[in-house]
Amino acid sequence: DLSKEEKSKYDEIIEDMEKSMKLALPYFQQAEILNPNYPETLVALTEIYARQNRFDLVIEFKTRLKVIQDGGRNESYFKQ
Repeated sequence: DLSKEEKSKYDEIIEDMEKSMKLALPYFQQAEILNPNYPETLVALTEIYARQNRFDLVIEFKTRLKVIQDGGRNESYFKQ
């Protein structure tokens, strides 16, 4: 159980984390365009989309990660 003060601090930390992820997202998207087979980028995108409850994209990037883990290659999801 959290005290009211602890709960407020927790909510503030979560809000800051969500803002940071929102700010970081375009940079990770750009990194994926530059190298769609870099596992750390795919993991970061998976985590950000999971926090945003965008589970269709979570599945997409988990699948892409599995492709490279199995020795395959991906084309960029974001490249137009």
